[in-house]
This record gives sequence, structure tokens and C-alpha cells, in this order.
Amino acid sequence: MENKMITFSMQAAVSYVWNKNKSDGEFTITNLLKCAKVLICVAFKKYQVKEFEIIAMYDKYHDTVFAKEYKKQMDEWSIKVQQPSTKSNDVDDQSHETEILPSLKVKKQLVISADSFKKLLESNDYSTNFHYIVRGNVIYTDKTSLTRLPKYLTVIGNLDLSNCIYLTDLPIELRVTGDIDFFRCTSLEKLPEFLYLNQLSAKINLNECQIKRFPKNFIPPLMIV
Repeated sequence: MENKMITFSMQAAVSYVWNKNKSDGEFTITNLLKCAKVLICVAFKKYQVKEFEIIAMYDKYHDTVFAKEYKKQMDEWSIKVQQPSTKSNDVDDQSHETEILPSLKVKKQLVISADSFKKLLESNDYSTNFHYIVRGNVIYTDKTSLTRLPKYLTVIGNLDLSNCIYLTDLPIELRVTGDIDFFRCTSLEKLPEFLYLNQLSAKINLNECQIKRFPKNFIPPLMIV
């Protein structure tokens, strides 16, 4: 699935660059110069950022201008993808996509809370045609009924599935901004082909898993337990 580009206004673009550079430990003067460069760029063209780069910073900077603008866009997407449709989810491949913003075709997205997502897992009532974006820590442990997850999943927070001993299938594409805990997921033999983590701060617990194959381009985070 293509990594979408999010378009920011001038204020949000400067807010994003300032906070990203601050997070990366840039000196204030260097940061100011980079923000000035952004102002010049935005005056002539749109400022776009890959979505996953934004959500990796969202939790820490959720009160900033760029985070609020991103949230507003996501809320608009969420409302539109939940509007009733006369098409069946399984009619054809075109039903897997919906026009969200002008000139931007993306996979259907559903932005939900961690509590709502847990209820979907418990009822096994989720669509394979959605990319679920979950806001908050997903803690779903010691659940013998859980065998699989949605095909496309982004968790803005931590993902704790420890002791889910019958879990065998992970998403095709999994994005987590925080830590992942697969402790004692004894039926789990492989990680997703597309696994996106925060390489600087994330931890992944694979203790007592049966991982036999890692993705080709897997770059482990700083800490694997």
C-alpha cells in the first residue's frame, strides 16, 4: 500500500519542521534556518510529508499546529469512509478505494479509538477492505480467541498482544509508533512483510514466539527482547 503524502498549510509545515528538528536534537539557530527555508518553499509549492512520518510524532506533539491540522484531515477522512455505500465491499477492486481528498485516491481508512478496535477484535467483525488507524494503546492480552488481525493496521501508540497463544496471522502492513509486545504468542512464526516501527525508540518483544522468518528489508529497532 502506497505511503500517502499529507499536504500541510504554511503554519502547519513550519510547526512540523520545527518540532521534528527539535526532536532530532537540532540546535535552535539551525532549526530557525530550516524553518525559514520551509517558508520560502511553501510560498512556491505545497509542503507534503509522508503520513507515517507524521504519526510517528503525533503522540508527543499532539497539541501542536501540525498535529491539529493532521487530526482534522483524518477526522474528515473518517467521516467520509463511514458514509453508507450501495456497493458491496467485495464487488470489485474499485470498491477498495474511495476518493477522500481532491486528487488523492487512498485505500479506505477507518480512524477509531483503541477501545472501539478491541471490540472489533472481540467480535471478529472487521472488514479486510479497510486500513484501520487506531488512536491509543492497544492492549489485548491473554485472548485465546484471537487468531488474526486486519490486513492493514496502524497503531498510534503501543501494541500489546502478549499471551495471544493462537495468533498466527499479522497484517500485511503493520505500522506502530510505540512498542510492540508479542510475548508468548507461541503460534506466531513470521512478522509482516511491511513492518514500520520507530527505529530510534521502539521496543519489540518476541520472547517465546516461534519466529522463523523475518521480512527481507526488516531493520530491527534499537531493542529486541
